[in-house]
Parts: sequence; C-alpha cells; structure tokens
Amino acid sequence: MDTYNLINSKAISEHCRKIKHQFNTEELAVLIYRNKRMNIDEKIKAYEELIEDYPDMEVIERINCKHYDSVKDMIRGEIKRVKELKEKLEKEEKDVIYTYNYWAKSSYSCGRINGRKR
Repeated sequence: MDTYNLINSKAISEHCRKIKHQFNTEELAVLIYRNKRMNIDEKIKAYEELIEDYPDMEVIERINCKHYDSVKDMIRGEIKRVKELKEKLEKEEKDVIYTYNYWAKSSYSCGRINGRKR
C-alpha cells in the first residue's frame, strides 16, 4: 500500500513523502476513511490490509473518536458498517430513491439511510 496516496491533498502527500513520515495504524485507518478517491470495495480491501499487515494499538478517546483498546477492533467495526451501508444502497427496489445522511455527534459518528417512494 502506498500510504502517501491515501492523502487527499497532493501538497501534504508530497511533504509527507519528502520527510518519509511513517504513519501508524490509526493514522492510516483515518486516511482510508477520509479518502475521496477510493470506492467502498477499495476501502474495505485497504482496511483488511491494515488488520493483516500493521500492528495493533490503543485508540485514545478525543473529539469525534471514542476509546478503543484495539485499533483493529475499530477497523473491523468500520468494515462491518461500510458493508452494511453498501448492501442497503445496492438493494434494487422499484420506485425508491435512497439518500445517505451523515453527521457527527460528540465522539460518535452517526448516519442514516432514508428510502422514499417516487
């Protein structure tokens, strides 16, 4: 995985590459989460690679992130959430339009899928 390509900003990516910044597992999980170029399947694959190839670590609670004893458990939860979202959005239902609303509340991310008849 070219970790620098996970960064949305070309300037920041080039700077990190220049100084040879080594990202930890949590930082990489956040970069994957925020990546605007990856589709859901690519994100799942990248998350699975993190679980397989990178060391586990504790995630300290802070704004928009709750505490996890294991970043790998956090990543597994995100894989589950993304797969469920993908499954719901891929359902073919006649005359239904789905929208996905995302918001952050305190240290927990929230989202809801709404379906409505046309």
